[in-house]
Amino acid sequence: GRKAVAVVAIAALAGAAGFGGAAAYDGLHGDGGTTTVSSLDTGKTSDTSVASGAVEKVAAKVLPSVVQINVKGSSEAGSGTGIIISSDGEILTNNHVVEVAGKGGSITVAFNDGTNTTAKIIGTDPLTDIAVIKAAGKSGLTPASLGSSADLKVGEWVIAIGSPFGL
Repeated sequence: GRKAVAVVAIAALAGAAGFGGAAAYDGLHGDGGTTTVSSLDTGKTSDTSVASGAVEKVAAKVLPSVVQINVKGSSEAGSGTGIIISSDGEILTNNHVVEVAGKGGSITVAFNDGTNTTAKIIGTDPLTDIAVIKAAGKSGLTPASLGSSADLKVGEWVIAIGSPFGL
C-alpha cells in the first residue's frame, strides 16, 4: 500500500511538474552526473500486472490529501490541483497553477472534506514548474505519504489523482 501511494503521489506530481522545465534546467546547469536511460537498453522487466482493486485502494488513501486550487489574477483566473505536504496547510502544486495570483491576485483552496480557505504563495520555481502554497487557518490535515522515485521501475503502472476543474 505504501509503495502504491508513493507511486501515485510521485506520478501525479511528476506528470504535472513539467519535465520540459527540468530538461531545460539540466541543459543550462548540467545534470549533476545523472544516468541516461534509453528505451533501447535491455534488462530485466518487472511484473506490470495490477491487483484487482489496487487503484481504488490507492485513491481512497490519497484523496484526503488532494486539493483543488482556484486562482484569480487581475485579468485571468484558473484552477488546478495540489497535494497536502504538511498537517498545518503547506500544499505542493505547479507554478503554472498559482502564477496568475502572484501579483495581487487571490488563491482559494477546496479540501476533500468540503471546506475552503484562502492561501498564499510560499515559494515558486518556474523553471521546474513547482510551487508551495500555505492554506490559511488549517491544522490537522492529512499529508500525503511521498516515496522515492528511485523505487520505481520502467514499465510499472502509475495513476494520476488530482482535482483540476473540480472533477
